[in-house]
Amino acid sequence: MQFYFNWTISNQKLLEENDNRLTIKIQEHADRVFKDLESMSSTFEDSVLSSFNKARSELFITKMQLSIQENDIQMAKFYEERAGLSSFASSNNSEVLTESTRVIYNSSLSLYNQKRYSDVIYFLNKAIGYLSNGSNS
Repeated sequence: MQFYFNWTISNQKLLEENDNRLTIKIQEHADRVFKDLESMSSTFEDSVLSSFNKARSELFITKMQLSIQENDIQMAKFYEERAGLSSFASSNNSEVLTESTRVIYNSSLSLYNQKRYSDVIYFLNKAIGYLSNGSNS
């Protein structure tokens, strides 16, 4: 029984390491593809560009959220800035803006539970700024 238990733990660790390596490779590939798309975005038609910008913002807000979960606040702030939400605030695109500020708010709650109050204030001020048409972004 002990052999089986040790073998199971050993294989589980190996699978987790493989999953982590695969995740990193997928992320690197996705980043390269996204960078290529971003460089071509000036040639997109307006409707495609609008969809691309929405997807771009959603991607960076998701990366912000993940960075907060990993306690990498500097990267979270970087991704929040890269999301470019102020352009949605000025164009009154409420769908993207509402969803993104909801994610920022929920991420702030996570920071609050960790007693990272200055970071909570930073992100909530950003969300409030976006909701008030980008006046504080």
